[in-house]
Amino acid sequence: MAFFAELSPHSYTPTAELEILNVGWLDEGLPFTVGLTSACFHEASLELCEHPNILHRGAHNCWFCRGKLQDMTGKGQIRIIGNSGTWYAAPTLVHHYVTQHNYSPPPDFIEAVLSPIAVGTDYCWNPGFVGHGSSRRQNRGANNMGDS
Repeated sequence: MAFFAELSPHSYTPTAELEILNVGWLDEGLPFTVGLTSACFHEASLELCEHPNILHRGAHNCWFCRGKLQDMTGKGQIRIIGNSGTWYAAPTLVHHYVTQHNYSPPPDFIEAVLSPIAVGTDYCWNPGFVGHGSSRRQNRGANNMGDS
């Protein structure tokens, strides 16, 4: 998987001319912020990562779990926008990094995951995914664009 500096402009995949920032593109030997995150954030990030907006070719394993049985492989990325108006792109391994390696994403990304204004499916990055208006996100108070 590619490494991108935290909150750097996203350039790995098409952005539909939107400014999108990278979050959670970790790599072996490079430091990352650690800390505790809430169970609610774990649940919300898992839901998003189970339905990536963009699929990549092949699967990526966690660098930090090399040689161990891994519970999840990366296969794509999620896109989400929060109340600040900032779009974020994160690999689907972000949930694994948070729950298994105590990675602590930037606070605005955490808030965006918990209360998204929209997810990438609302912008047709993954038109085959129907569940972007799931009840769990709606119950957290999100106002998902395009929901009916």
